[in-house]
Amino acid sequence: MERALLVGSSWKPRSFNKPSGKSTMQECCPAQDRLVELLDASLSREESDAIEKHVASCSACEEKLAELVSQDGGDWNSFRELLDTKSSDDPDTLPESEFDAESLARQLGDLGFEVQRELGRGGMGVVFAARQPAMQRTVAIKMLQWGALAGPQRIQRLLAEAQAIGQLNHENVLKIFDTIDGDGILGLVLEYADRGSLAELLRDGPLAEKDAVRIATQAAAGLAHAHANKILHRDIKPGNILLCSSEASECAKLADFGLAKDTDRTAELTGSLIIGTPTYMSPEQISGRHDEISMPSDVYSLGIVLYQMLVGAPPFRGPTPSAVHHLVTTQPPVPPRQIQPSISRDLETICLKCLEKSPSDRYSSAKELFEDLQRLSESRPILARRPSILQSVSKWCRRKPATAALVATILVATIATTSVWGALTAQLSQVNTELAGKNNDLLERNDELNIANEHLVEQREVLKSSLESTIALRNFIIRDLLANASPKERVEDAVEAGEEINEATADLTARELVFRGIKKLEGDGLEERFPNQPRVQADVLMTLSTLLGDMGEYDLSVDLAQRSLDIDPSADQEFDKDYFESLQSYAVTLISTGKFQRVVEISSLIAQRAGEHDEQEMRYAALHNMAGSYMMLDQPEVGVEFSEDALSGFTELYGPNDPMTLQVTSTHGQILQTLGRYDDAALVLAISVAGFTELVTEKHPRTISAIGKLASVLTSAKEFDRAIEMYNKQIELSKEVLGADHPKTLMAQANFGSCLYKSGAIAEGVDVMTEARLKLIGKLGPDHYFAKEIGEQI
Repeated sequence: MERALLVGSSWKPRSFNKPSGKSTMQECCPAQDRLVELLDASLSREESDAIEKHVASCSACEEKLAELVSQDGGDWNSFRELLDTKSSDDPDTLPESEFDAESLARQLGDLGFEVQRELGRGGMGVVFAARQPAMQRTVAIKMLQWGALAGPQRIQRLLAEAQAIGQLNHENVLKIFDTIDGDGILGLVLEYADRGSLAELLRDGPLAEKDAVRIATQAAAGLAHAHANKILHRDIKPGNILLCSSEASECAKLADFGLAKDTDRTAELTGSLIIGTPTYMSPEQISGRHDEISMPSDVYSLGIVLYQMLVGAPPFRGPTPSAVHHLVTTQPPVPPRQIQPSISRDLETICLKCLEKSPSDRYSSAKELFEDLQRLSESRPILARRPSILQSVSKWCRRKPATAALVATILVATIATTSVWGALTAQLSQVNTELAGKNNDLLERNDELNIANEHLVEQREVLKSSLESTIALRNFIIRDLLANASPKERVEDAVEAGEEINEATADLTARELVFRGIKKLEGDGLEERFPNQPRVQADVLMTLSTLLGDMGEYDLSVDLAQRSLDIDPSADQEFDKDYFESLQSYAVTLISTGKFQRVVEISSLIAQRAGEHDEQEMRYAALHNMAGSYMMLDQPEVGVEFSEDALSGFTELYGPNDPMTLQVTSTHGQILQTLGRYDDAALVLAISVAGFTELVTEKHPRTISAIGKLASVLTSAKEFDRAIEMYNKQIELSKEVLGADHPKTLMAQANFGSCLYKSGAIAEGVDVMTEARLKLIGKLGPDHYFAKEIGEQI
């Protein structure tokens, strides 16, 4: 199992020199959690003996353990007698109720069990691993210490555990096979957990996030099953979550239902006693408000376990149960990301919702928690929401009413004092304001004139540069690209190249015109054609790059875009708008080649620099490119934040029917589809299709693309008839507008094949996808991500 950074350390057994008399709390005192494990029989014999001897000589630990034993339903006086006897190092003085492992093994042998080893022990009992030959299985046998030490409440707890588990049948709840009752022994025969408990795992520190989420999800599933059967656990903690091997990974199982309560029963088994483990209790449980203990109380305890898995320790720890009570009821938990910044924001939100002080603010049941953890695992939006500022202030006031009242008093006093002082100085301020205002008016007018003049100078230079670039670009298109269509030019070029005259005089396509123009710029051609004009050279190359991208010549498009940027690599040091617009175009060409991580890096820089210089259109376009790239990098939960920002920005700048707004709308719909929100995605993409159709007609590449995206959502929603209809329309339009062999047409055919496959027309779908893939390989090569993507689908 992958682990995160180790945080903290756990107490380990060590030798103790028995002092004369009692000592106060020592430097080596065990943590409270280890005392709880002693009572739960979760320790090895060595650890159990070491802690018991220490407690017998430490008054502080004795006080803590006495409180825990009482809360656990045990008889402290009898337990104390046992500790004193064991600390004497004289085995002959042990009470009759102390376990004799050999004798117990013989008794279990008579019942058909072969005891293999001791798994854990403590003052209240012992747990063995045993083989049950008759059933061909290994089991865990949980034996209760019989006699005075057990106490009627411990016996009742064991019987309650048997009854509770017997009602449950779930893969994430530890199974009970049988009970043992007779000949002075009482115990349960349980499913064997070969990986130990979560408490043992957490002694090495926090878990990796994916492991913590998996274990929490499985534990929540088991708890949801218990809740569905009207059973509250009331003692969820790492020691009661056991780990078993499965084919894929470890499987978490909820165990120890000794404190379980049937929600249909009105009487408490424990009366007014506060039961459970303080560190993992909810505020209502640790305060003894039994009538308020409900499903959200179990959710709180599981939230504590999740918190501990993430950061390595529970949020509320104190030297005594009373100290823990104070923290649990009055203090908010430190947000996990403040301790481990790598924890995802959504997981922290889920964890903190579990740990709300008020049950009504938590998940209402383990089922709700389980479903939100599943959404997180599947990269879908979670339902939990972080509290607003107003809610946070309200909670702070409830936690600290005295401080809140003092702050309110100070505010009122401050407002009153300010009002009096304002009345006394109003006349003087008015005179000063009138005099200063006249002076400021003159200064502002002068500043405005200076700024306007500077702006005009800047605009003149920008317009001059833009005009020069536009004229040069126009001349290049007329003289170098379109001139290639002249028969005279073609014959001269053919003679120079040694080609046949009849081929040279044939009609040229737009693609051939562009390629002939590019050929003239090879070598020193660019500098010869535009000497000492780096901005013009860059614009020409970027224009050609855009044309090639539209034609589906993606690799060459990227090469020319890179050449354009390389002409003036220092332009990004100052904010050169032309340079960053070229950089934006370069990012768009990279999208067509599948280099999405590079697009994110470039677009992040553009968004930052454009934001610094109030170039909002450029910034929103960069956010749009980041949104789509994160979606392709399988991080739609990140992408949706950028698409929402970009969509909001363009809508505010240009309105909902602007081409860029509609383009971002289309991308946003794709991301919603990836997140599984098919209804929302279909609505958004239908708006995009309608908007593009009205704005630029359906025979436009953007409209055609939006139609394909809508067809994809319909496929995901299993509305295959409508999806097939939309794909046929997209392919027909794409062939007419872009050409039958254009990569986007071929990708549309491949997506159509995938739709057929998913609809049940498997053979036809595979044939369509295979044909499209072979044509794409011939067009773009086998390593292009279009071809690879179709290959993965096939």
